[in-house]
Amino acid sequence: MEQSTTTNNLNKILISDKPVTEKIHKVDYGKYGICKECGNKNIYYNWCSQCNSQRLQLNFGNWTSGNKVVDAIIQESQSNCTTCYFIEWIPYSKFKDIKYIAKGGFGKIYSAFWKEGYIEKWNVQQKQWERRGDRKVALKSLNNSQNITAEFLSELKNLLKCNETMIVQCYGITLDPETKNYMFVMWFMEGGNLRNYLKSNFSELSWLNKLINLVWISSGLYHMHYETNLIHQDFHIGNILSNNHGKCMITDLGLSKPADETGISKDGKQKLKNLLKCNETMIVQCYGITLDPETKNYMFVMWFMEGGNLRNYLKSNFSELSWLNKLINLVWISSGLYHMHYETNLIHQDFHIGNILSNNHGKCMITDLGLSKPADETGISKDGKQKVFGVIPYIAPEVLSGDDNYSKAADIYGFAMIMFEILTGIPPFHNIPHDKDLALKICNGYRPKIPSNIAIPQLLVDIMKRCWDAKSEQRPTALELRNDFESYAKNVRREAKESEIYKQIEECDGLNLTNPNPMDNNNTTSSTSYEIHPSAIYTSRGFNFKNLPKPKNLNENDDKNTNELITNDCLITKDCSIEIP
Repeated sequence: MEQSTTTNNLNKILISDKPVTEKIHKVDYGKYGICKECGNKNIYYNWCSQCNSQRLQLNFGNWTSGNKVVDAIIQESQSNCTTCYFIEWIPYSKFKDIKYIAKGGFGKIYSAFWKEGYIEKWNVQQKQWERRGDRKVALKSLNNSQNITAEFLSELKNLLKCNETMIVQCYGITLDPETKNYMFVMWFMEGGNLRNYLKSNFSELSWLNKLINLVWISSGLYHMHYETNLIHQDFHIGNILSNNHGKCMITDLGLSKPADETGISKDGKQKLKNLLKCNETMIVQCYGITLDPETKNYMFVMWFMEGGNLRNYLKSNFSELSWLNKLINLVWISSGLYHMHYETNLIHQDFHIGNILSNNHGKCMITDLGLSKPADETGISKDGKQKVFGVIPYIAPEVLSGDDNYSKAADIYGFAMIMFEILTGIPPFHNIPHDKDLALKICNGYRPKIPSNIAIPQLLVDIMKRCWDAKSEQRPTALELRNDFESYAKNVRREAKESEIYKQIEECDGLNLTNPNPMDNNNTTSSTSYEIHPSAIYTSRGFNFKNLPKPKNLNENDDKNTNELITNDCLITKDCSIEIP
């Protein structure tokens, strides 16, 4: 469960000279041998889908979450486990060393050790399951989930839908016995969100590191947009997690929705289904579900990413990251997004660096699929208004203005802001308030300014600017991002001196070394060279925007640089009001 086919293929791609194909997540049913019991082909190492599904179904009477809806979703996941990825009900007593980590927009996050670990295979001789063993996981407790809220089930749906690739995956569900809140049990990404990771490691990241980061993120977005038909709807760097080793994964699918849906489902099952759908590779996976006996809250049992979210990982490790490290992060995150977009048709809807987890070893995985939705949903409420939720710097201008719905392209905009932090080591718009003025400026073309005293390969700058283009149709897809970052990462790893990316990295490294004092002039090559404005809020919030202007690029009507826009260009008028709860 830990190392999926997609992940293995990704690693092969990065060291191979073969062309990158559009499909990397395709089970080779002929390479895993034959089941010793039924004679059918295994779908994975020591995994027969038919036999193991039957065994899981025979065990349904031996456990219960205490909630019929949760039981039904877990049973559906296990009955239809056409791959070796499914969720379990995990009793809270199975965890030890439970420690509080942080508070997110929907609940609290804990780390824990799962004493038994997830199911790895069936032991034919001993007639019992073999488990992975003592496993560090993240427990994501959702507020007020005692009665199974729509938000809880929405995220679980999205996690299930994306539980296959570069989205932070879910092992299962548990229940906090004290709060009675359910909890997702997910991969633990030790690097934390991508911003923290970049802030700590940026100066050490090579261009290949950065490219790999972009590959990961774009691949995750590709998966959401094309494989699961989901749009994230809150795609910012706080929703990208890092594993401290270059892997970046998309998380926090609570706002994600199908790209072709008319709104987030009211049946309260979206979260759980998304968890199951995305429960295979570059999404933080869910092992199962448990119940906290004291709080009576259900809990997802998920991978523990020891690096934490990607921002924390970057903050601690940025100076140590090479360009290859950064590229690997981008590979992980873009691959996770690829899985959501293309393989499960999900959009994240809350795609920021806090929803990307890191495992301290370069692996970044997408998490928090609570807002994720099928890419064909519109997200329009009964009153005809679109609900806007997220972190302002990561919300696409067409969503802010109400000109368009959350879409795969909106996730790509969030990816641009995550990429900005991976490349520069600083959060977008970290030094100004995240308020109505910033929302208006973003619609008028204002974008984070690339520091003048840090050199970044122009190829990467061009990709980033395409991703934050005001015209959503001009933005690249997650597939394009994944393929570009994979190609760049391969060339840097091979030291392909004839490649343009290698030449640009060499030139940029030379320019960066000429700076006599990296702490002067607010230099962003240092992970400690910035302070976040007290009103720069990087947790997801709900907004009600009214009468914002149509999105535009600054160069559409004038020749100003995209990074420059004075306040006078963005005066708030009586015709433009914004309500922020």
